Amino acid sequence: MIFGNRDDKEKVYLDALKTANTYNLKVLVVMVFLSILALVLDEIGVFATPRTIMLIASFVSVGVFLVPIIIYFVHDKLLKKENPIIETNLLKIIIIVASFLGVTCIIVTLAFHVLLGIGIPMLMAAQYRNNKKLITAVFIASMILVPISVYGTFFFGTIDRNILKIATEDIDKYSTFTQRLELATSKRMLELFLHYVLPRALCVVAMEVLVIGIINRNKLMLEKQGELSEKVQREMQHTSEIQLNIIEDLAAVVETRDCETGEHIARTKQYVNMIANILKKNDKYKDVLDEKTIDQYTEAAPLHDVGKIAISDTILLKPGKLTPEEYEQMKVHTTKGGEMIYKIFKNLKDEAFIKHAHDIALYHHEKWDGTGYPEGIKGEEIPLSARIMAIADVYDALVSKRVYKDAMDPNDAFDILEKDAGSHFDPNIIEIIKEYRKDFVDSVK
Repeated sequence: MIFGNRDDKEKVYLDALKTANTYNLKVLVVMVFLSILALVLDEIGVFATPRTIMLIASFVSVGVFLVPIIIYFVHDKLLKKENPIIETNLLKIIIIVASFLGVTCIIVTLAFHVLLGIGIPMLMAAQYRNNKKLITAVFIASMILVPISVYGTFFFGTIDRNILKIATEDIDKYSTFTQRLELATSKRMLELFLHYVLPRALCVVAMEVLVIGIINRNKLMLEKQGELSEKVQREMQHTSEIQLNIIEDLAAVVETRDCETGEHIARTKQYVNMIANILKKNDKYKDVLDEKTIDQYTEAAPLHDVGKIAISDTILLKPGKLTPEEYEQMKVHTTKGGEMIYKIFKNLKDEAFIKHAHDIALYHHEKWDGTGYPEGIKGEEIPLSARIMAIADVYDALVSKRVYKDAMDPNDAFDILEKDAGSHFDPNIIEIIKEYRKDFVDSVK
């Protein structure tokens, strides 16, 4: 998949939606505590709302605010559903609706104490990606909430006589809806509209302008992030193509010098990939061998014998057994290979690949017991990539025909791998791949 395409852009937006949903759930948690705090303050006399009304308003608002939180917790945390609801537009809608209902309940009860609460749902909506329908719906709902908060407070909630002077001086005598209904003359309702509904409505319009600005900024940032990600991925893909071309060219050079080595390169690449994917299933290696690392091992495998380019033809193409002196010269291909990897790929940015390719080229002839070359390191001092490469390299050499030997039966070759576990090869790896013996045997053509 090419990063920066439609799927990847949607992933950016999906991550943004998840972040916004997570943040707004935290806001709802805060609103739950504030609702409880309002009830406590009313109980100690800070507010003057009738106790019954305050109890009902607090419990209803807390219950409404908790709905999205409970849905998320049950769906994603307890049931652990395959498609997390935290990443869906459905939870976004539930959050916005819950915020409106809960805030409405509190504002109607404590209008003048929580005047700024009108803007909470709008600011929560501002966390999301630009959506005209959502913006319009939130704006309309906020405008409707304005008269509800004013007239609702007049009839049901707390009227602060220092602010709402339209009410009579003896407002304390009018504590029930029926009694307040007596105050609801046409003139008073109009005055409430002009002095309280209209100014609040204008504030909501101003908030809406700010919210649209925030949303548009978020949209622009997401688009820029998508463009930047696309640019970065294009560069990474270009680098990867250059890298693969270099690997293919180097492998071709090796193959032109030694046809057997060329075929060996293709087969060992297959074995490295097979072994790495088998190890990935094991608990010890599952966190080390992710897909990217396995791909890097596989891509680097063809470079394990790249140092043979520096070996003379008389040694490289000799049909018989090498003399001790020739063998010492042949061993140099590991150090030469490591040096060549760093020189050839030094300008590429994929440091992890370069490291794996270098380790494979330099250390694939090291042995578990420390008797290998070029450095004689042992055990897990040998990089994992090189330990895997050593198994693939030897197994293919055993089952392949050479001018100086016939091909060995794959089962006999695998027996040698098991026999040399703990001396030549990593015994842990051999123990794991034993269960897949048939796959190795069947892979030999």
